[in-house]
Amino acid sequence: MIRSKFQVPVYVSVLALLLTACGNETTEVPPTPTTSVTTSRYVRPEPYRVPTELENLTMLWSAEQGIDLLDDLSRVVRATAESNQIAANFTIDASYPGFDQALDDAFYRNAYKNGRPTSGYGTQFYHLMSMSQVDGGYDATVCWQSSHFGRKTVDGKYRVDLYGGATTSTIALRRPSIDTGNTPAPTSPAALLSTGGVTTPKSNTPKWVGPTDNVFGDWKVSLPPVVNSPMYPACTAWGDTVAAPPVLNNYVEVDVPPPTLPQYPTW
Repeated sequence: MIRSKFQVPVYVSVLALLLTACGNETTEVPPTPTTSVTTSRYVRPEPYRVPTELENLTMLWSAEQGIDLLDDLSRVVRATAESNQIAANFTIDASYPGFDQALDDAFYRNAYKNGRPTSGYGTQFYHLMSMSQVDGGYDATVCWQSSHFGRKTVDGKYRVDLYGGATTSTIALRRPSIDTGNTPAPTSPAALLSTGGVTTPKSNTPKWVGPTDNVFGDWKVSLPPVVNSPMYPACTAWGDTVAAPPVLNNYVEVDVPPPTLPQYPTW
């Protein structure tokens, strides 16, 4: 049986549950936090870099044919998904530059108030399944698979959760006025590096690299609930190519962290 929606293991409530309220039959919306957590305001470093606790976790994106992960719209989608994960752990102050101003979603803005710092290891897989033009902007369907994610346990081991399929989510991009006849030109990785658009790791060990500039521009973004998405079967099929459903256990505990693969794209 394919695991889906919020059957993803415990860490999802901290690192990833906020990404989506979705499903193949019903909508499951994560509850509003009720426990007061006192968290000091995170001071974003200049130039920007992700919190140290998450540096050993990388993001690896792919996309359907015809979607350029490096064009302006795709960069906004990727930045929203990744900023969501950071904000869920370290409050919105720790997320990518411009996310605080771009987020137009009361539920998530409230949920980000209380950070729950979590260390991450391994690689998260994302797939940009579709980008549809709608009134006022675009809706993107994003598939997400995190079976290659690990977190350190109190006994010093690493828990790696296992599940098949993928989470299906929608990221909405809106702004008051858009030129629907103009598709933004792709920005090459070389151009980004030459303009200081990314932070380059200082070692050969793969690290989570975030943009140092505001990639959101004047877009407003939100993560609306997903109900019976027509993309759900496609996301599930893609997720099974990343991680097959477990035969018995839905997690393993190992002595070494899962491998951290090189991030793509950067940025």
